[in-house]
Amino acid sequence: MHSIHLFLDEEEKTYQSLQTIDPSLARLFLSILPNSRRRIAGRLLQALIRERLIPPDRVIWKRAGEEWELFIPLSGTKQINAAVAERFSLGQFVTVHLWLLDGKERTPLSSPLELLELLRSEGLIGSAPNWSGFCAEIANSVVNDALALAAAERRRSRRRDAYGKCSSSLEWVRAQRRPFSPLVFYEQSVIDGHTLHPCAKTRLGFSVQDMIEYSPEWEATVSLPLLAVHRSHCRFVSFSYGRMADWVYEQDETLQSVVQNTLRAYGLSECEYDVIPVHPWQWKHVIQQRFQQELAAQTIVPIDGGILPAYPLVSVRTFMIPSASGDHLKTPVNVQMTSAIRTVSPAAAANGPRLSAWLADVLTNERLAPRFRIVSEKAGICFLPRGRTDEETAALGKQLSAIVRDNPERGLAEGEIALPAVALLSPSFLSNKPVAAELVEEYAEDQAASSMHEAALSFFRQYAETLIPPLLVLLCKYGISLEAHLQNSVPVFRRGVPQAMHIRDLGGIRLHSGRFGRHCYPLDELAPSSIVTADIAELQHTFTHAVIHNHLGELIACLSRVFSVEEPLFWQTLADVIEEAFALLARDSEIKEQIKQDREALFSPMLPMKALVAMRLTDDLRNHFIETANPLAKWKREE
Repeated sequence: MHSIHLFLDEEEKTYQSLQTIDPSLARLFLSILPNSRRRIAGRLLQALIRERLIPPDRVIWKRAGEEWELFIPLSGTKQINAAVAERFSLGQFVTVHLWLLDGKERTPLSSPLELLELLRSEGLIGSAPNWSGFCAEIANSVVNDALALAAAERRRSRRRDAYGKCSSSLEWVRAQRRPFSPLVFYEQSVIDGHTLHPCAKTRLGFSVQDMIEYSPEWEATVSLPLLAVHRSHCRFVSFSYGRMADWVYEQDETLQSVVQNTLRAYGLSECEYDVIPVHPWQWKHVIQQRFQQELAAQTIVPIDGGILPAYPLVSVRTFMIPSASGDHLKTPVNVQMTSAIRTVSPAAAANGPRLSAWLADVLTNERLAPRFRIVSEKAGICFLPRGRTDEETAALGKQLSAIVRDNPERGLAEGEIALPAVALLSPSFLSNKPVAAELVEEYAEDQAASSMHEAALSFFRQYAETLIPPLLVLLCKYGISLEAHLQNSVPVFRRGVPQAMHIRDLGGIRLHSGRFGRHCYPLDELAPSSIVTADIAELQHTFTHAVIHNHLGELIACLSRVFSVEEPLFWQTLADVIEEAFALLARDSEIKEQIKQDREALFSPMLPMKALVAMRLTDDLRNHFIETANPLAKWKREE
């Protein structure tokens, strides 16, 4: 079983690295590792069943009191058996224990790679082009999950005395003196990563030391080196700045003289160069190796002593710059995280500012702001190689680039807290409850709710009302589908009450050429990319996967579990919010057909979901979808 050896080797290498770095951390890692194996194995089993990679007729569910048992018959008397605490309407389930049964003998199956090998040897999963690669990703996800849990435990222990009499993370956050950033605090509190993907913690390319130095859960402060790049080799797009250097100097005015002095020492003029901050890992492992030609020609010049301090956010390669503006900076890192190598394409860098201007215009026209905002990408830059082959140009351009985003916390009123929506599902370091539960408890007190049952449903309704109606205006009227999943959404709360919703990251946006084109925005000004589509289904699938599956569906499961509220009541509430939004849109007779198309898609019996594991097994980065039963369908109103 080669994959099992790979799995054990990965764990052993991590443990040995930690022994060198910090023996006490190595011991903590070893104690946590079995839990991470179980966590990733359970998430893997869920994905294999939801994506029907295990044939549905081989999956048998049985009630076991208040819980469930899952059986997958194998050859002879063998079968896989799982104890499942809870099942949810979109096919999610919580695995408590996983065993291999053989007659009366029961053996624990705690390793996800052991599970994969067993399924393959039994013929339940066929050979796949990326089988070995996927096994390596799973192994890496397990050890990094254990590292993240170790980081959380260390933080909890370190801060235990500092929490004082605070009973919730929200209370503690409000008590901190500014310039403390609640958003950064909650970004760095997220441990699980992607809520559905078994490769949620994959960081292929990072060493153990890299994980500790650069990962948000370790509360790292990262020093971003600066590179001066000749302006003839850059593409810069912004409606706020003349060049990227202007933004850099705005963060720290002393950096201009540092850049000038470095370039002057080489007989070069600062005005002929722009400045690009880079991730230190990227500088060490990519720029120095693959850009030697440009470094030798002084097309690229490293700035001695020029750095920007930065706090890594939940996506790892995006940072908050602790300057007066608190802007966010997205950088490429040639490391595989979940499903993709996290570079920044030249098209994304060029299109962000233009899309931001158009979207701001739309939100103003529709009077959606300030309750609903799209975080502006106010500058983008990428390297344009000269004298390289077309293949080299395409490969290098995405390795040296950056996007500047506005600070979502700018303009918040006193007492308001912005946090990434993915943090709602994370356990609070104070109460150990999901942060969403702490919010509901504050909401119940603020609204004088008669019960927590009532508070959970009412909180969810108000949350959905900040998210769904604006997204449907954009979808139906303009053909804009934002990738508003948990990581890209930044809700704002005051005393638990939803106040606003910010959506960030325009890299996954989809614009329908027909719907959007009729509003006279010049699509031909965009750099060529996959964001423009003529396919209505692609537009709708982006919405359903991000918003229903990977945002509200996960929040519903969390609230239903924590507050023991029947899950269908949340889906009925969501259906009401959607129907009310469509009813308001129907006042515009010009979009009657669009409303009909989108309403049918959202309330159809089956709902598309991205096949995350199937895509990794084939190493296909194109989006592939499967259909799952739609819990909204039964709540569709009669026309």
